[in-house]
Amino acid sequence: MYKIPTNISVVAPEVKYGEEGQIIITISPGSAKLNGKLYVNGHFAKDASTQSMRILKIRRNVGVYNISVVFDSDEYYEGGVAYTTFIVSKWKTNLTLNVEDIGAGEDAIINLTIDPGDVRGEAKLSINGENITVFINNTVTPITITNLSNGTYHVSVFYPGDEKYDQSSASATFTVSMRTTALSVFISNDDLTGNVFVKTDYVDCTGEVRLYINNDMLIMNLTNGSCNFSVLNSREV
Repeated sequence: MYKIPTNISVVAPEVKYGEEGQIIITISPGSAKLNGKLYVNGHFAKDASTQSMRILKIRRNVGVYNISVVFDSDEYYEGGVAYTTFIVSKWKTNLTLNVEDIGAGEDAIINLTIDPGDVRGEAKLSINGENITVFINNTVTPITITNLSNGTYHVSVFYPGDEKYDQSSASATFTVSMRTTALSVFISNDDLTGNVFVKTDYVDCTGEVRLYINNDMLIMNLTNGSCNFSVLNSREV
């Protein structure tokens, strides 16, 4: 007995993790009503009996799935098979780093910004090749780095992703510079006898101060950013 041929198609638009997917089945002519089954990666998933068009709901984890719908022939219409691919992908993420240049002795504040803002999890932060583990706990996560010597620092961060969010990375550069300091000199006597008090504008300033009186040189170490030369006693020696 002659049976009417059918044209069967199936499409499954790509979705993101957590979204509900759709398996859209179309059969023509529209008068054909066929019993069918939906298979995902070769395994039976659900009934797919269709007349004209049917939309089946599906949820899956991240991955690529082979979809097939198989329809039996009936008394009047031929059955058939149709195939497609269903993709569940991760949500894209975007990382940015912001860090300002600082002076020696200051702390560097690295602001790590993640989009979408609800991403949480561990990330790897690298500073001039040294790696530390940080935790993204907000849209903007501040990270404080201390005890940095003078120089240029290259910073990078890598978020490996999770079951929902894709990986991302970012990089930045900042410089730690010597601070410029000024000296203030106070002389107790105009004839350069007595005390000469030298003060810097930073109490944490260290190192030697050299005082020259004619051809004589006196050397003292700074303490709390200052030092006091006893000129009279030094010249008598």
